Amino acid sequence: FVPQIGWSRGRFDLSATVGGTAQHPRLAGALTVREGAVRLAGREEVLEKVTADFRFDETRVTLDSLKGRQGSEGRVRAVGALELKGLSVQSYRFDLALRDFTASEAGLYAAQMGGDFVITNGPRVRGAILPQVTGQVSLRRAAVLFDFANQSETQQLAASTQPLFWTYRVKVDASRNLHWQPADGDLEFSADLTLEQTPDSLLIYGDLHGERGTYYFLSNRFTVNHAT
Repeated sequence: FVPQIGWSRGRFDLSATVGGTAQHPRLAGALTVREGAVRLAGREEVLEKVTADFRFDETRVTLDSLKGRQGSEGRVRAVGALELKGLSVQSYRFDLALRDFTASEAGLYAAQMGGDFVITNGPRVRGAILPQVTGQVSLRRAAVLFDFANQSETQQLAASTQPLFWTYRVKVDASRNLHWQPADGDLEFSADLTLEQTPDSLLIYGDLHGERGTYYFLSNRFTVNHAT
C-alpha cells in the first residue's frame, strides 16, 4: 500500500465502525501496531521493536505515537496526521526524531547521527506524490568511502537507475569526525552542508574544512594540515 516501505512485519489490532453510504462514508476507529519491524524502500537500515498508535475518522488519520529501535542505541519517534477527503489522502505531516541512529549505504558511507525531520506531501513525479523530507542532522561520526576524484566511480553512480521514493532538503552539521576515506587517503573534516534530492538531481553544497589527514597522489604521500 505504501511504496516507501520495502518490507515490514508485526502484529496489528484494528477496531472500527463503518456507516453512511459509498459516496458519504462515516468511519471511526483505532489501530495499534506491536512487535513490528520495518525497512524503508531503497534503504538498508532496519527498525525493530516498532510500536504505533493511530486514531482515524473519515477526515483524518492521527498518529499519536510511533517508537522504534535500531540496534542497541538507535531510537526513532514520530507523531503526525493525514488529512482525508472521501477516504483519499489530501495532505499529511509527520514529525520524526532520530537519536543515535546509524545510516549507511554499502560502499558509499556510514554515519552515526541524530536529527529532527518534517515529512509532508511533496512534488508529483511520474503521476505519484512523493514525500518531501526537511530537517537538520547532527553527525557524531561518519566515514565517506566514495571516491569523488575517481571518474569511473562517479560515472557508475550517475548511471545507476534507482527508483525515487522521496525528495528531501537536509542540513548536515559536523564539528568533527567526518572522515573521507577513499583508497588513496584519510582526511577528517568539519562540515556545514546541505543535501538536496530534487525530482531530477542530487545536490550537495556548503562548506568543508579539512582538519588533518593524509592523501596519496602519483605515489607521493601528502600530509594535509588544513583545507577549505
